[in-house]
Amino acid sequence: MGMIEILYGKHYNIYEIIADCSDQGHSGLSRLRIFVICAHKVHTTMLCDPVLLYDKITAVVKKYARTEPKDYLVSDRYEILREAADLAIVRKKQVRAVT
Repeated sequence: MGMIEILYGKHYNIYEIIADCSDQGHSGLSRLRIFVICAHKVHTTMLCDPVLLYDKITAVVKKYARTEPKDYLVSDRYEILREAADLAIVRKKQVRAVT
């Protein structure tokens, strides 16, 4: 954030929020995002610290919403069996017939 502070720090209060997908309930994804909030020192009034607010909101979201990789992957029976067969070849195993 160094360059943003150098360029805008004189006129803005700068807040950095590092967000993970799991903060929004998507634990099946892995990608950090950085949000930078610039609040003008004269023209804005801070009612709540943005980082604390983000933490409070994500705590509630994490309680009620959570996805996992299996929620994103939808395959029909043939695709699942084909993947199992490919894995069995690699592991030098035999695939059992499933009815």
